[in-house]
Amino acid sequence: MFYSNDDIVEKTHRTIPHIQMKDQIISINWKLFFVLPYPMRLKEERAKAFLRKMNKENRIYTEEEYRKFMQDMLKWDNLIATLKCEGVNLSNPEMANIIQYAFSFYDNKLYELHCYCIMPNHIHILIRPLINEKGEYYHLSDIVKRLKTYTAKTINQRLKRKGKVWEDNYFDRYIRNEKDYYNVINYYFYNPAKAGLVEHPDDWEYFYIKNG
Repeated sequence: MFYSNDDIVEKTHRTIPHIQMKDQIISINWKLFFVLPYPMRLKEERAKAFLRKMNKENRIYTEEEYRKFMQDMLKWDNLIATLKCEGVNLSNPEMANIIQYAFSFYDNKLYELHCYCIMPNHIHILIRPLINEKGEYYHLSDIVKRLKTYTAKTINQRLKRKGKVWEDNYFDRYIRNEKDYYNVINYYFYNPAKAGLVEHPDDWEYFYIKNG
């Protein structure tokens, strides 16, 4: 499936390409700044290579490509959840509250907040960027930058530490349809239990769903 330039809100490319389309609901995740073990770096690089390929060909993945990509991403995410990070634990109540505040603060300002899950070393958030007073959509890159900048600064202040908190990159993907929307929410919901953090998904305090 190829897309038209008229549908694009923003197209950026660092090590991972990001394409924001009009009126999309977008699933985003990023992790703390730490070095991945070699096998996990390979998985991450394969995901980046796939996204670069789609960007170069100016198209959106097919159903089969999408299914395989998501399988790989879910495996990668489950592995990430098992890693322990020194110094910062996002599921510490004080740290989680900083992130929850930031997510909620920009709700109905920059985006509609649909869902999020805060894990010990990474986060998932589901949003729909809004239109500003100029009639233009807020750019996803700016939204992520604001969230990362505020939370990193505040976390470092609270922990009396210096240095990076978040990795530079983030992964994002648009929601394709209603089924995909609820699949993503279910994944967020079950992520803590699958990672062994709680026995029952309902026991995880740092999951939010709009009107849920």
